[in-house]
Amino acid sequence: NIIQSFIKEMGDPIDPKTGKRRTAIIMVANEGVMDFVLNFICSAISANIDLSSFVVFVGQEEYIELLHTIGAKGFYDINLGSVPREAADTYADRTFTKLMWLKVTSVYVALYAGFDVIFQDADLVWIKDPTDFLHEQKNYDMIFMDDGARTMRFGPLFTNTG
Repeated sequence: NIIQSFIKEMGDPIDPKTGKRRTAIIMVANEGVMDFVLNFICSAISANIDLSSFVVFVGQEEYIELLHTIGAKGFYDINLGSVPREAADTYADRTFTKLMWLKVTSVYVALYAGFDVIFQDADLVWIKDPTDFLHEQKNYDMIFMDDGARTMRFGPLFTNTG
């Protein structure tokens, strides 16, 4: 069961000390974009951000050990689909599409497991942990960022992770 495997990796979705839902901070990566993930993790470490809530859904199982070694978590399940190793060449090519599927299913898995979710693309860096700020926003169920795209494809209410 994918959900149970995710909970095994992340721990209980309810914090036993506070009784509140824990947050899973999710990224998706294959071998072709692992350098972005490592760059993000380096930026988080330099900003003294705790990596224990970070989980990277990986397309290649061998990256789980690397992620664990540097303090993050890695999750792989063949039932989420096969993901090519290489980075996408162009928007909407086969690799891009497979990674988009993994992005959608990663959020579903974490939400279904009972976690709050922050999803981000791997090509971002943090200078400060936004988790507390986002939890303070009590009037919203979801918050999205806007990267400024104004084509029909990214029309009103089209969410973007970065």
